[in-house]
Amino acid sequence: MTKIYEERLDRFKKAQKQEETRGLHLGWARAGTFSAGFLLYLGLDLWSGMLARACGVGMGLALVLFVLLVVWHRRVRARRKWFETLVRINQVALARVSRDWDALPPVAFEDPDPRHPYALDLDICGETSLFRLLTTVTLPPGKAALGRWLLEPASPDEVRKRQEAVAELAPQVEFRQTLEAKGRLLECPPAEPIRRFLTWAESEGWLSGHGWVLLGARALPLLTAVLFALYWQGSMEGPWWLLSMGAAFGLGSHFRARIHPLLELASAGQDRFGRYAALLGLLLEAEVEAPALRELQESVRSSPVGAERELRRLERRVAWADVRYSSMAHAPLQALFVWDVHVLAGLERWKNRSGLQVRRWLEVLGELEALSALAALRADHPGWCFPTISEDGEAGVSGKRLGHPLLPQGGCVGNDLEIGPPGTFLFVTGSNMSGKSTLLRAVGVNAVLAQAGGPVCAEAMEMAPIQVQTSMRTFDSLAQGVSQYMAELNRIRQVVDSAWENEAGAVLFLLDEPLQGTNEAERRVAVQTILGHLLKAGAIGAVATHDLQLDETDRLKTASKAVHLEGTVREGSAGPLLTFDYLLKPGRATSTNALALLRAVGLGGEGGVT
Repeated sequence: MTKIYEERLDRFKKAQKQEETRGLHLGWARAGTFSAGFLLYLGLDLWSGMLARACGVGMGLALVLFVLLVVWHRRVRARRKWFETLVRINQVALARVSRDWDALPPVAFEDPDPRHPYALDLDICGETSLFRLLTTVTLPPGKAALGRWLLEPASPDEVRKRQEAVAELAPQVEFRQTLEAKGRLLECPPAEPIRRFLTWAESEGWLSGHGWVLLGARALPLLTAVLFALYWQGSMEGPWWLLSMGAAFGLGSHFRARIHPLLELASAGQDRFGRYAALLGLLLEAEVEAPALRELQESVRSSPVGAERELRRLERRVAWADVRYSSMAHAPLQALFVWDVHVLAGLERWKNRSGLQVRRWLEVLGELEALSALAALRADHPGWCFPTISEDGEAGVSGKRLGHPLLPQGGCVGNDLEIGPPGTFLFVTGSNMSGKSTLLRAVGVNAVLAQAGGPVCAEAMEMAPIQVQTSMRTFDSLAQGVSQYMAELNRIRQVVDSAWENEAGAVLFLLDEPLQGTNEAERRVAVQTILGHLLKAGAIGAVATHDLQLDETDRLKTASKAVHLEGTVREGSAGPLLTFDYLLKPGRATSTNALALLRAVGLGGEGGVT
């Protein structure tokens, strides 16, 4: 995809430059036309006769030309902004492929609950995170949908449907980038007006309980028209139609305090929600085959005329409601037609027809953005695979050349590994900096991606539905009076409880150097006890540790699958040189490098040891 992004970047840069040049020329043309019109205006005072008439005609033509140039210039500016957005999208795409995190746009994502089973440990959100890598989501519904998918595993059937949709969208770079560009050009609406608009759209109409108000609003304008016609024809001497107009104005004014807040809810929501119409229209125009994408299309077509046209209708009705802000226009219309009541009636007819479907339209837009983000990941990494998730057989995870999705392709080393069946665990040892923690995170992040419906960083991967549970990063809390050791114990208790609460084999635990905050002897016994609970509950998982004797109990010896990662230490002219291949090897680690690292940073020798 790098070549495709580079080609598109070059093409859109040229198009942006052309529009900038065209805009500059139009700016000068506007200035020249305005100056010519002004000079012709001055000529009206200086000359008379034919010259004055010619100046008048020329001034009129200059005015018309100036208006046309303004409209043209506005369109050119819009096109320049469009190409500028596409340039930025392809620059970000190249940064995404190379994992240039500094060049990726920041993402606003609400921090997950610290008690979430894996979000913080596996870098699901944050500056260098899976969520930020999936950076094509632009709108609140898309961010919410993608966040939910990454934090809540889907069922195998749902995963397969998403995989089909992602596979179909992956090669459609034009569609995906158009969707992203339209989203980025929208001003993201705040959540509160949208929430209030949805509440209004899904509630019962006010006029349904005040039918006599609508009846009066219909009868009074008709009575005014009849009385005025009789007065105009001379059949009636007095202007009795003024009384019916006064009654209409009084009716509208009496219920103004009740009607205007309802109009405000509809207006504020539409101003923000209506911006999504073009994106929903883009989905309707697409030719799709995947069942998940077809279901999204059908949801958008859920009303008689479709979501896009319904939102356009709402926009027109809201424009009528906004007349209330013009006292010069509003007062006569209120007296003639009881304007506010009729506008509210039109909005409530729209609400009765489409109000209950609006929330689903938002969800559709969010799901489409989430699928597009996963499709971009698939397109960026054609060597990645879609995992097989099956409910048949025992729980387990197996991967071929499985790597960490957040690492750049040149620095990502894949390993073959297998975790499971229930009652067993992967016992990972190795020297410092050899990649034990990265290996555990690679397993966890790929399991999260797999159950979100996306591709995984592996040549092949098979797994059963699992709940990922981790204990890798824990912090103390002065405010709550919790030490790091106690915080880690609470986290591990959550992992164990989850293993007992889920069906046998449904939990994948990942423990990185557990219980470091105590002495070695007690830590070993404590971790052995914890592993006993997890294995008895039927969980599967992996433990990374420096303790080579951790599994030396009768129960753990038969349950552990020992693997290790190691580095090579060579003595160089400037001190020890350490190299790592990050390749997984069978058995326990046979070497350490703590003292070599000490010498490498200049702290070797006797030092203060006596």
